[in-house]
Amino acid sequence: VLAQNGAAVSLIGVQASTTGAGAWGLAVVDQGSSLTATDVTVSTQGGVEPQSGRSADAIHNSATDVNGRGGTLTLTNVKASATGEEAVGLFTGIAGVTNASGGAVTTTGSKATAVLASSGASMTLTGTQISAAGAGSNGLFVTGGAKVTGTNLVIVTTGDTIGVGETFA
Repeated sequence: VLAQNGAAVSLIGVQASTTGAGAWGLAVVDQGSSLTATDVTVSTQGGVEPQSGRSADAIHNSATDVNGRGGTLTLTNVKASATGEEAVGLFTGIAGVTNASGGAVTTTGSKATAVLASSGASMTLTGTQISAAGAGSNGLFVTGGAKVTGTNLVIVTTGDTIGVGETFA
């Protein structure tokens, strides 16, 4: 499900799944676009698309153009899962804004990241369960001037993983 060019998408009780390298389940790809999801289940299976380097993201909020900005993503009781090498459960980048309440984000795969915020993104997570399993994977990772505010989070990692990490620009 894609929100772009100023679109406003609202989903309630939907199940979505995608398969393939670089596949996205739910996506907001530009400023002025928004996606609101309530009681939604989304799953993605796949790794990195070799031509573009794009990861398989269950939920994606970031501009596709480096000069752009991400949109607005609001999640309530959403269950997201991503499986595959470098897969991402919930990604917000390039000044996107994401607010999530309840729900769960799960990844399985080497170098996979359950929740990733980068490039000036803003993310607020409340009561969300985050889990990552796989060699070199991350539960919650923040980089590139992004800001994440978390309240009542449960973060579980299994294997050679990092629960919470950050890098500095």
